Amino acid sequence: GNFVLSFGMVIHGKVCDDWENILHIGHENKERSPGIWLHPKSTRLHVRLSDTANWNTGYDPNMELKKDQLYRIKLQCIDNQVSLFINDKLDKFASNVYHVTRYQCPLFVSDPWHAAANVTITDLKLFA
Repeated sequence: GNFVLSFGMVIHGKVCDDWENILHIGHENKERSPGIWLHPKSTRLHVRLSDTANWNTGYDPNMELKKDQLYRIKLQCIDNQVSLFINDKLDKFASNVYHVTRYQCPLFVSDPWHAAANVTITDLKLFA
């Protein structure tokens, strides 16, 4: 299924040395439609999307995000093509992705399975 997810985000710091969840769509941890975390001991994004091949397909950018700076994040899956944009710049792209569409599932701004990331989210939009 097609979707576009976008939001502004400011990282204020790390809260632990484990995965810190920012946003997660799905009924359980292994449903990632998508899921977005901070890496352990890092401010790198961990971006995951469940597809028909793998419940945990990754689209992680290689950059460390700076604290107290606003980033515009957009993740989209349109016509089986996944694109991740950071500040309007294409960072990751994959084609032939068959996203597992989930209707009527929760959207967590920090899920119950991981520590909550110390971030501020603004202007959250989801089109599906």
